[in-house]
Amino acid sequence: MPIALKVPLAMRQKAPPIRTILVGCNGYGEVLLKELLCLQVEGLVDLAAVVDPNHTGPGVQRAEAAGITHYSALIPALQEEKPEWTVVATPIHLHPVATITALEHGAHVLCEKPAAGCWDDAWAMHLAAQAPIGNTHRQVAIGFQWVFSPAVQALRTDLAAGRLGQPQRFASCVLWQREHSYFQRSPWAGQRECAGAIVNDSVLSNATAHHLHLLMHLARPPAEDSVPYSWRAALGRCHAIATCDSGIVDVDYAGIALRHCASHCVEMEWAPLFLLECELGCVHYQPGTGFAFHPHKGGPPIVYGDPEQAPLAKLRHCAQALQRQEVLPSSIAECADHLRLMEAIHSQALPAAQAPNTIHHRNPIDGGESLVVPDLAQHLLACWANEAIPPPSWMSTAQGSIPAITPTTDSATSPLPCGNGPHHTKP
Repeated sequence: MPIALKVPLAMRQKAPPIRTILVGCNGYGEVLLKELLCLQVEGLVDLAAVVDPNHTGPGVQRAEAAGITHYSALIPALQEEKPEWTVVATPIHLHPVATITALEHGAHVLCEKPAAGCWDDAWAMHLAAQAPIGNTHRQVAIGFQWVFSPAVQALRTDLAAGRLGQPQRFASCVLWQREHSYFQRSPWAGQRECAGAIVNDSVLSNATAHHLHLLMHLARPPAEDSVPYSWRAALGRCHAIATCDSGIVDVDYAGIALRHCASHCVEMEWAPLFLLECELGCVHYQPGTGFAFHPHKGGPPIVYGDPEQAPLAKLRHCAQALQRQEVLPSSIAECADHLRLMEAIHSQALPAAQAPNTIHHRNPIDGGESLVVPDLAQHLLACWANEAIPPPSWMSTAQGSIPAITPTTDSATSPLPCGNGPHHTKP
């Protein structure tokens, strides 16, 4: 008798697809929609519906062409479709209400990064996931996509195991040009608040959030969700926004010096740069090849791979984990240190210093115009390579320290430090 026939039928059957809805299917949501449709063809998800108030958006049209039901509001979709999993790709200030509503209806959630504009909102999301609904256990993952990458997971494992020696300094630099229309694409772009909710959208908290978050993720001990740390920031802006479009952030994190440099106001555009200096060598990042460790003593590098080779792997990872009833990575607690850092910076270092009119000019880009500070790219690259080089003198500066948190379902006995303020207890 063939071996396969000896295996019980239940063990040979594929796990059923995860019933899913997507909240926000235009803009970046349409990118997620395309991937979810592919996963549906594979039988990994059952995309039951999309939710978006914009009836004429390209994402809605794509969904309807694929036979996916469209809802204008979230609650009717949850009540009618009863999803196991909800993917939230709304604007930042709508993340909390969409996530909490989905959790209250019994669904797991993958929420795009950042989790929210402030820690109070993210903590409310965490509490909603912990609140019991019968025997249902629900999880929230935040879409910092590099965390889901096998390359990053392998690199973090080697760092934690000491295979690369003691970590000493981690640095990243992201120089991405953006034209005026980028800051005018929505009412929340570059703003601290929108519709009465905190957004804190900036080059640091949103556009290059993956890169600074990755430094903290790699530096944090695996057994810890949060550690105490101190920070310094220098912020600047050329565009008429409420936050910043350029910045340098230094963090003393778990005994490792972190530095992140970023700007939208540069004449040249660079692929993301990483330098992870360790006792036994350095990790560099090259698009295509990805992360590779180069020993000081020579010899072949350890090549980990490029997380950008599969930037939407988070969707597959979460769906498979839910099928197997496994824990989702990138929880709200794991993302807390990055979010609270962003909240502290935006609270204390804003308004960011406006670049003097004498040092920036308009630069044609993609049929539009971008404000550029001459030589800013070279200055930020130098700051990335050498922590001793100070930020540009025209930027505003701030500094502070943030204690660790210990999220728990018992808020009455677990005061949570939020931002740089005193410990307080959530009701």
